[in-house]
Amino acid sequence: MNWKFLFFSFKGRISRKWWWIGIFWVVLLTYGLSIAMLWMIGEDPTYYWNDQLPTPRHALVDVIAFLLTVRIGLAIDIKRIHDRARTAYLLVPLYLGELALIAMDGTGVNPLYFTVETTNPLLMPNMLYGFFLAILIYAIWMIIELGLGRGTPGSSKYGPDPLAQPQPFE
Repeated sequence: MNWKFLFFSFKGRISRKWWWIGIFWVVLLTYGLSIAMLWMIGEDPTYYWNDQLPTPRHALVDVIAFLLTVRIGLAIDIKRIHDRARTAYLLVPLYLGELALIAMDGTGVNPLYFTVETTNPLLMPNMLYGFFLAILIYAIWMIIELGLGRGTPGSSKYGPDPLAQPQPFE
């Protein structure tokens, strides 16, 4: 199996099966890096599963872990969206929104917990909830698009059909 193609190449196309496998490993790697970095700086990583609000240090570590794994996630997503005969520019709002939500986590503005603990009048709760809802809807649409949608049959400008012939890593 050619994992280098799956994780690091931006060319070609992949099937739904390999997209799900790749995304599983990216999520596992991101959380693993985040937990390891938190232990290294002496922070408690149990906030992930104890339903605690993250501190700014937790959010910074999460942003760093995201940035370390973003290239791998992009490589997988780009190949999959090309299999759907769509442009990779559709991934930009998803990745920017995800980075914004991760960065927002440690500022006291946490739409995941539906709390706003700030005195800044520019950070209006309704606006933040609207942003969170928009990113959530877009993320759900991208999961349907990439993870459930059938690829374009036959060859395309992005490469051969991954289901018509053995994939480069099988």
